[in-house]
Amino acid sequence: MSVREYNARLRPWRIGYAAAIAVVVIAVGVIVKIAYNHGEISHATLRTAARPAPDVPLSTTSATLSTAWTSADHTAIGTPYWRGTVVTYSQHAVTGRNGLTGKAMWSYTRDDRTTCTAAQLGGVTIAVYEVNGNCDELTALDTQTGVRQWVRTLDKDGHELNGHPSYAVGQFTFMVWTPQVIYALSPDGTANDGNGGLDRWVFAQDGCTINSAVLGSSGALISQTCRKPDCGERQFCGAGQQLLLRDATAGDNHDDAKNPDKIKWNLIGSTLLPASADGVISAVHPGGTALTVLDQQKGTTVSTLPLQAPAREHPQAIAAARAQLVSTGGYTYAVGLSGTSVLWSAQTANPPAVTSREDATTPDLSHAIVATVSGGAINLLDGVTGTVQRTLAVGTASGGTAYAFGTGFVVAGDRTAVYR
Repeated sequence: MSVREYNARLRPWRIGYAAAIAVVVIAVGVIVKIAYNHGEISHATLRTAARPAPDVPLSTTSATLSTAWTSADHTAIGTPYWRGTVVTYSQHAVTGRNGLTGKAMWSYTRDDRTTCTAAQLGGVTIAVYEVNGNCDELTALDTQTGVRQWVRTLDKDGHELNGHPSYAVGQFTFMVWTPQVIYALSPDGTANDGNGGLDRWVFAQDGCTINSAVLGSSGALISQTCRKPDCGERQFCGAGQQLLLRDATAGDNHDDAKNPDKIKWNLIGSTLLPASADGVISAVHPGGTALTVLDQQKGTTVSTLPLQAPAREHPQAIAAARAQLVSTGGYTYAVGLSGTSVLWSAQTANPPAVTSREDATTPDLSHAIVATVSGGAINLLDGVTGTVQRTLAVGTASGGTAYAFGTGFVVAGDRTAVYR
């Protein structure tokens, strides 16, 4: 066979081979294009700060306040600033702003995702994004620079987080919960070590629906209703509405058949809803006029303290060195750590923020700045008596929380404003 005849016989094979290669190349190109169009790389924009915003140390509050800057962005939950950076969020973006000027220092934008919320705790900002109707995609960013720390979704062991959850920001924990599951996350970690956003614990009991939950240093106080719980050998398990206290930091232990969820006690049959879980464990009946204080170790009733107005469904609580502040029904109550008396009560249109002058983890009310927003003013309360010491006109809306910042305040809410 001549070379010409050999080449002629191989020609169809070569053409077929080339065509197959072309098909593969085209298919790979299509796959890459689809992945690009639907993946983060084409929809995420992260702009980090070349240098952090200058620190804004707490100082003597100005005699009068003027507007430093405002933004139409929502304010991050938790304490919305870290050093000199104030965190805000909009429909698609989370932004770290210079606290003195409002200038954007860094931003993280997902044009294919809706921002559910952003939380700031301990120098880490956690951006929560909605994917297919579920707020289950989390990205953690350094609050000062915007550098990405970690990314994760909330779907551990088949416990998918569906829908729009509720949130609680603790000293070292970010808690996210729906009627089906609670995730308690650590904000620590970096993109390099791969350990960021680890679960401190996950709470989900088959046959039970979570009604509400609060997070504190003493634990997570949880109300749930169980219809057909699969108790097996588990303690603290039964049917009906119940109020239980879970350990604040201990991880899950599914090898422990009796108490895998690290529950301290469970009041099966209780219709109380959680109010606080720091120095004082307390709960309320919505519409009721009493705050029930419970023993941290056993859950037995310590006292029943009268309220000035009917309690609302979701009270808010703040820990302090000498008391537990509980806000509900338009009033704030300073409950002594013994749980047997209310040290003071004050009418507050919005729950106060308490800022330590000594940068203490748990502020001492006798030295702290206690501020609440009412109408177009910020009221400064005496932490020992609850009386209004000063009223500072700012012209802000009636809603919001005033966090002491430098010589003024960050007023947080559906909009963000800094006054100094």
